[in-house]
Amino acid sequence: MPDALLRVERTARRHPRMAIALLRRLEEAARAAADVALALDALYRRYFVLERLGEAGAILDELYAGLQAAEESGLARQTGRMLEAIGRVRYTRGEYEEAVHCWGQCVRLYEVTGDLCCGVEARIGLGAVYDAIGDRRSSARFHQDARALLADADEPYLRAKLALNLGVNLRAMGERAEAVRQFELARREAQRSNIREYVAEAHWHLGQCAQDEGDLEPAQALVSAALTLAQACGYTWLGAAAFITLARCYQAQGNDARAFDAYEQGLAVAERIGARPQQTACHHALSMLAEKSGELAVALHHARRHMALELEIKKELAAPDQLRQLQQYDLSQKPPIQKLLELSSGGGERDADPLSAVASLARAAADILRVELVAVWLREGGSAEPVCRALVAPAPLRLAQGDALPADGPYADLQRDLQGTLVIHDLRIHPAGAQLHRLFEPADLRSLLDAPLQLRGRKIGTMSFGQVGERRNWTRDDVLFGCHIGHLVEHILSDREHREVQTQLERSNQELEQRVQSRTVELQGALRALEESSLTDPLTGLRNRRFLLQHLDNDAALSARHCEGGTSRIVSAPGSDLLMFMVDLDHFKEVNDTHGHQAGDAVLTQIKERLRRVFRESDYLVRWGGEEFLIVARATLRSKAAMMAERVRTTIAGQPFVLPDGTQLTKTCSVGFAAYPFITSAPRAVPWQDVVDIVDTALYAAKRAGRNAWAGLSAGAHASPDGLLTRFRASPQQALQRGELVLATNLDPQQVQAAL
Repeated sequence: MPDALLRVERTARRHPRMAIALLRRLEEAARAAADVALALDALYRRYFVLERLGEAGAILDELYAGLQAAEESGLARQTGRMLEAIGRVRYTRGEYEEAVHCWGQCVRLYEVTGDLCCGVEARIGLGAVYDAIGDRRSSARFHQDARALLADADEPYLRAKLALNLGVNLRAMGERAEAVRQFELARREAQRSNIREYVAEAHWHLGQCAQDEGDLEPAQALVSAALTLAQACGYTWLGAAAFITLARCYQAQGNDARAFDAYEQGLAVAERIGARPQQTACHHALSMLAEKSGELAVALHHARRHMALELEIKKELAAPDQLRQLQQYDLSQKPPIQKLLELSSGGGERDADPLSAVASLARAAADILRVELVAVWLREGGSAEPVCRALVAPAPLRLAQGDALPADGPYADLQRDLQGTLVIHDLRIHPAGAQLHRLFEPADLRSLLDAPLQLRGRKIGTMSFGQVGERRNWTRDDVLFGCHIGHLVEHILSDREHREVQTQLERSNQELEQRVQSRTVELQGALRALEESSLTDPLTGLRNRRFLLQHLDNDAALSARHCEGGTSRIVSAPGSDLLMFMVDLDHFKEVNDTHGHQAGDAVLTQIKERLRRVFRESDYLVRWGGEEFLIVARATLRSKAAMMAERVRTTIAGQPFVLPDGTQLTKTCSVGFAAYPFITSAPRAVPWQDVVDIVDTALYAAKRAGRNAWAGLSAGAHASPDGLLTRFRASPQQALQRGELVLATNLDPQQVQAAL
């Protein structure tokens, strides 16, 4: 760490506000000296101080700007630090998907940078997300990964943080004694380096453990101490958490009035720092207490806020396609497909006893498909009775390995007649459901997947995969994986009988894998194509209105924030305006009437290439309707609008369009333009949708004034945001005369003004 940063860091815990000011000054000096790395390091340390104060969310835009600067400058370590900080802010707000996205990139960057802080913080964060969704085992694996990285490092801060998160995980799994040991370890590590916020947090966690055991007086003392320490060092998040825990202690003591006050204090802090999970807990508790005391209006208010916040968080956590993103960053456990491929490529089973190898496969299948029950049924020596030759179960069952099914029972009949995989989501509709319930008692079997086993075209048995305790909707991957593992069983059984048959089966297995992979790639490509087509105009290949409606709100909000001065950059940006251009081909109807609609389509198709000559890849090119095109030039200075409009006009008119029959046709266009924010002193006064209407008005003024022209409107020096749109729509000419609007055009301004 540079000396200047080190000196400021020493003051940060004792004088955080002074440290923030010094770090900001250091950033500015580093930017002036073109030292991007030092500027980003200072920004990261400033985030660190603000996080302890619960104010890190205020610099989220600066962190994103810092991330962009780090990426553009090729600074991998600083890129990781920015991602780590952004992930932490998002996690505190309960925005878990964004946090996972950032921390997952940190995990990958660690392999490049070796930045221990970044690698450990990201893994701790991912473990915390798993804890938030209730997957304690996966959370523990991430924390163990972080512990392995810290094995030889003397980093009290990281060790304390890891111990706190391990303790949270252990407490959630009911291992309170080990959780207490971790919290005490965290307290010692924090005290060793005077990390006051973690000393406070360790007290809070120990107080919660005491509360779990019903020891309310020690719990209240520990949490009160945590609150005092948190307030002393400005650890705002912990202040909210401590108020909530104290409130629960008061409730347990029957003191509802003090509990209500404590919850309200916790809610106020949580709202100030944007901590949605804490807000949710407070609103729920306040609703219950208010209802208990007969304050129904207050109860209803808190109940509604609780439900709204809970729905926001659950919506983010419940979608499987969103959580799939989290699973891909779980480096502590191999994904099922990798396990399946490794299982397929292993050759040790072929030299072992066939039934031992089948039992080993059954155990692997339970892990890969994440099921509690796997059974392999085989008919041997021409017998009609299937015998259970391999069994994986959560507890001892009535059925044991080596038991036979009655040959005349419904399940044996079903196995004998089974032609393909039988997929049963709900065992109640299984043809042999009653027998299966008795067979697998006391396990509460709910869903079953049966894959038939064959040898040289002869049915030899079935491999069954069962879900216990809750119903399971089997997926396509479940069926494919189950069938695949069934084929592996067939391979093992056939190997000892005929080596030649085994070779053929292995070839079939490889072909199946290739078909599965090919089909998966095909489906993924089709999905991407479908998503893209829904946002693209099919004729021109440009974007459509739906695309603009999905994306422009965010661009407009960012542009407005820039204009309001709510963001600070590490390096200067080229501009923050959104320039909107409406382009309309002049006399386009004549093309269709004279040369036919196919010729008109050819002209529209060639427009895309010409617009690309003027605008950048990052700009939005949209077919607005018919022969009209809307272009949004992003992050562009508004002073360049007239020049760009002239380039559009000359680019369209400067080269003939080639029709399908070879005819060359020269066409001109008219252009209207305006900038968003329309009024820079009040950037949100005129929404971007109304700016599009202003652009459209300018376009048609240019057309009425003679075509092959451009006209632009901007806010004048006397523009007042109040009622500007109403006055503009009533009489654009009067708005120009009053100085509320300014007209720019390549024609006679008086002629264009008259055409408005």
